[in-house]
Amino acid sequence: MKLLSRISAVLCVLYLLTACSSWDRTFGAYLKPVEGPLYAAQATPELDNAHVIIYRPYSEWAEEELEAPTVYINGEPVVNISSNGYQMLALAPGKYHFMLKRPFFGVDLFFLEDSFLSEQPINFNRIASFSLDVAGGATYYLRYAELTSPRLDPTASDMPLGDGPMQFVSRASAKAELEQTRELHPVVLLSAPVPETLNQVAQDASWWWF
Repeated sequence: MKLLSRISAVLCVLYLLTACSSWDRTFGAYLKPVEGPLYAAQATPELDNAHVIIYRPYSEWAEEELEAPTVYINGEPVVNISSNGYQMLALAPGKYHFMLKRPFFGVDLFFLEDSFLSEQPINFNRIASFSLDVAGGATYYLRYAELTSPRLDPTASDMPLGDGPMQFVSRASAKAELEQTRELHPVVLLSAPVPETLNQVAQDASWWWF
């Protein structure tokens, strides 16, 4: 019965997705496994650039997702972060607003951010929301995992935290997991830091140490 329910759900999703070709960008690992090349160590960026490497370690739970959460930067969708995948971002130095949201059949429910639901203790649409001031020549490792915590690195200090299950970790902490992940898309280039007047971290964001 469980298998029949899953097959029915998949067929229903596939039928709905064919009605709008743009919806396929939200496919999760269950429908579209990550098949890019394995992660390889990256060169240190030049001083007029910064790298943010977003990755999601493998888990059986994440492998069963029909849709993967979307990473937004400055309000624009950048990548859907599937199980066992990573994405390299190249950014101009400056401040950026990151948000991780769950799609709904390919639709990003931004209207919920302005509704009474955004004020509730649990927001099922938004997973994480925070800002980061990136420095030229630096590399940041951003880990997303709902079920597990990153490996503790006692040598790391002054790390930016992140929000909930999406956390910044040190290179040493990320290395073992990251080397098992595969590339989602080629490097994404961003060159428009968010203006100071728009740089607002969600007031109800929870900042956790692991």
